Amino acid sequence: PRDGHTSVGLHLYVDDVDAQYRQAVAAGGLSISEPKDQFYGDRSATLRDPFGHVWFLASRKEDLNEAQIRQRAEALFKQG
Repeated sequence: PRDGHTSVGLHLYVDDVDAQYRQAVAAGGLSISEPKDQFYGDRSATLRDPFGHVWFLASRKEDLNEAQIRQRAEALFKQG
């Protein structure tokens, strides 16, 4: 991407999102969001590579059913 925008985002599940995030930043990636736990059971981070492409990295922390995800989402969105 030449204008700083990309039409593609790459989403990868990795074994250790924190380690992969640190490696990507050390290799020149720009942090968009640091690794954090998500209400739907993943731990995820977002980066932009030196070519402008956006990467979503995630690790599954826990398997949740639809009702558990809905309950957590409702609690989260009531906070903010």
